[in-house]
Amino acid sequence: MTANGNKAEEPVSRFWTKINLMAEITAVFRNSMPDNQTYKRALESIQRVVPFESSVLYLYNPDNAQLIEVTAFGGEIDLSNAVSQTGESDYLKWLISLQKPTLISCSLEKDQHAKTNDNALLIIPLIVENRLIGIALFYDGVENSFRDKDVKLLTIIGDQIASFIERSRAHRELEEKNRELEEAQQRLKHAQEEIVGAEKLKSVRELAASINHEINNPLSVITGNAEYLLYINKNLEKGVYDRLKIIYNEAIRIADINRRLLEIQDLVTQSYLDDDDLSMLNLEKSSMGERHG
Repeated sequence: MTANGNKAEEPVSRFWTKINLMAEITAVFRNSMPDNQTYKRALESIQRVVPFESSVLYLYNPDNAQLIEVTAFGGEIDLSNAVSQTGESDYLKWLISLQKPTLISCSLEKDQHAKTNDNALLIIPLIVENRLIGIALFYDGVENSFRDKDVKLLTIIGDQIASFIERSRAHRELEEKNRELEEAQQRLKHAQEEIVGAEKLKSVRELAASINHEINNPLSVITGNAEYLLYINKNLEKGVYDRLKIIYNEAIRIADINRRLLEIQDLVTQSYLDDDDLSMLNLEKSSMGERHG
């Protein structure tokens, strides 16, 4: 391509290489939830277009204002020499303070000294809506290795990665909120069932108290008279005696049932005969407080 003024136009092939890189990174994050391996694959893709020796990706935790390293590619990057040039003592704090791409001199090894024109460390803040999401560091030992077009490209890619990270965070937060909502709904449902159960139990107990009162009086008369007749008539015919004894025993059984109605602790039901739509109270288990499974 020819030049416009004194500036040469970028070759078409390199333009499409950049487009393909952004498409490749998009595919990496679209097909995988962001994790260490996903970030590393993204850095590997970037290296094929913008050569560098090492890279580190940090995510920013706003809760404690700390940077957390999530992946590293290549050799270790020692920032002590670079930060010493800024007068800062805490390099992580210094990185957090950066709001725009920064190109500075840096040495990979601690015992090496950076040249004043190395420009070998490129710092790309990952920002979404003026909020820091993370930091990407790119190091290369070659003098003036990062050109302006590389800085612009990595800034665009940084914005792209930041958007994916933020979207992933929002997705996780939404899933967490949905999970909390489902748990809250389950607790609410359980509480409602407890309230309904308590109201039913209260109603049953009130009904049981009324039944107990209404039955006890005539039942006392029946059992008292049956017991009296059994006591004074020793010479009753066997058939009459047996029938009278049955009346007395069943009256005692009714009295026991009536007593257990007042001892209901829980409502335990079971199917009535073969009718699944009709349930009956299991008085024995209800009076023992055994909840129906």
